[in-house]
Amino acid sequence: MFCVKCPLREDSVFGTSLPRIDPHVEQPHSIRRFAKRQVVLREGEVPEGIYCIRSGLVKRSIGDLHGNRKILDILGPGDLLGVESISGDGCRAAEAATLEASELCFFHHRDLLEMAKSAPGFAFALAAYAAKRMARAERGMADLSLKSARARLAGAILDLGRKFGNRTPRGVLLDRPISRGELADLAGIALATASRLLRELKDAGLIRTRGRNLLIVRLDRLQEENGQDFDEDQTNV
Repeated sequence: MFCVKCPLREDSVFGTSLPRIDPHVEQPHSIRRFAKRQVVLREGEVPEGIYCIRSGLVKRSIGDLHGNRKILDILGPGDLLGVESISGDGCRAAEAATLEASELCFFHHRDLLEMAKSAPGFAFALAAYAAKRMARAERGMADLSLKSARARLAGAILDLGRKFGNRTPRGVLLDRPISRGELADLAGIALATASRLLRELKDAGLIRTRGRNLLIVRLDRLQEENGQDFDEDQTNV
């Protein structure tokens, strides 16, 4: 039973909601391996199914005709790609590309319907995951209008720290391959602005930086910078 044996069982929609004995997960599904900076889904592609990230990091982005791109989010182990495929009406995906070598488990959309029929809890969990991602997207759009560049940068750092940071005696360490440009893009600000604001946060003693590594020293102060509406489930880093 593939999902039952997965080490990410407690972090995945597939692992937590499928029954322990399910004919659709008894045989291993496709595990696809991608190199660093490799495209998993191209923008405008109609996904054939859902990828569940087993290891690595993947960024989702959209672009325009001039070659500019906007990062929508950065996903890690347990997160899903190709959720659009559950609609069955040809919804198109944003581009998804790896930030580091990654392993993704693939479930074809034709199997998802059978899985949902045999496990109602799985269908509900999948819908809840899609709804949560939509709510985060709406909040991100609101932040672009309602929050300052500094508040948005603080929020992006907090979000990455919550998902990918490691607690150390000195603070929360974010040592994943996320560039300053990608951090700026997540916050919706220019790279030059992000560099200036990072220096300000560093001078204020809230963070420390070394290369691409970033250490959150004052989590409480960084939450204040982001604003009082930062979700409670994002403060538990």
